[in-house]
Amino acid sequence: MIETDFPVVSNVAVRPSSTDGTVLVDLAATARDASSDILLAEWFTGADPGNGNGTSMAVSFNGTDWDLSAVIDANGWAIGDYTIFVRARDAAGNWSPTESAVLTVTEATPAELLYFSTIGPAALPGIAAPYDDADVYLWDTT
Repeated sequence: MIETDFPVVSNVAVRPSSTDGTVLVDLAATARDASSDILLAEWFTGADPGNGNGTSMAVSFNGTDWDLSAVIDANGWAIGDYTIFVRARDAAGNWSPTESAVLTVTEATPAELLYFSTIGPAALPGIAAPYDDADVYLWDTT
């Protein structure tokens, strides 16, 4: 007999749901299938890349349901709302329909910053004298 029932994904949540400049966001969901184990899960935003082409999620059995989780790196995402879609695949190869949650990027995520000081009174391009090894400089890649 061929299994034809699909997994069901529910409880999709992003935390925090509003980034306020946070770079890493936790994504969690629950999956259930009456006939099979859940083997894969994925998430995506924007256009659907097709089953199996999203970003992988961790899958673990909690005794009743399957917990799905991932960390989304929102570094560089523009300010705005993003619908995060999640789906799961069972052992028979059946994919669930997508379920979603909204992630709001409220501040541009910060660029990687590098703080440093010099060993001695070294001249740095774009920095006015006097130079001192106690000065702390910030480099924002520009």
